[in-house]
Amino acid sequence: MSIILFFHINPEVARAETRDVSIYPVDGITPTATIPAGRYAFLEHYCIDPNCDCRRVLLAVLRQADRKVVAMISHGFDKPKPGSLPGEQTFLDPLNDQSECAPEFLKLFLDRVLDPLYASRLKRHYELAKAAGKDPNHPVHRVLRDSRREHRPKPKRSDARKRERRNRRRRR
Repeated sequence: MSIILFFHINPEVARAETRDVSIYPVDGITPTATIPAGRYAFLEHYCIDPNCDCRRVLLAVLRQADRKVVAMISHGFDKPKPGSLPGEQTFLDPLNDQSECAPEFLKLFLDRVLDPLYASRLKRHYELAKAAGKDPNHPVHRVLRDSRREHRPKPKRSDARKRERRNRRRRR
């Protein structure tokens, strides 16, 4: 599974349609107990594996003042089936670090950010991501190759090659 930032899939649409919120104190009253005042962007990440139909988006809540991710929210497009565990559709992603205010961002997302228009926008972005994953000529594949190259451990020299280099130095 390859999850990638939507900005790499379609930068123009991402710039125009990324949802952000501004939280400001009113008359000296802090908006919530733990969310500091400021601007926060909900950066979308999608799986581009053409063989996967996960129908999910992973949202990184980025505090714009210091570019710190304060919450990672996983949201599924399909309603949970009857008898499913509550919260299966939208939850704080357990595989990523969460800040102390992450639960409040989840509540903010569910109560204020996720309106019907934004939900349909996320589904449309998911379809764009899947189309990019199926197109081998889409630039997103170069981004993936480059990122894999950066994170690949450097190959270690074999002991035989080390001995050979040591012997060459001795001969000089």
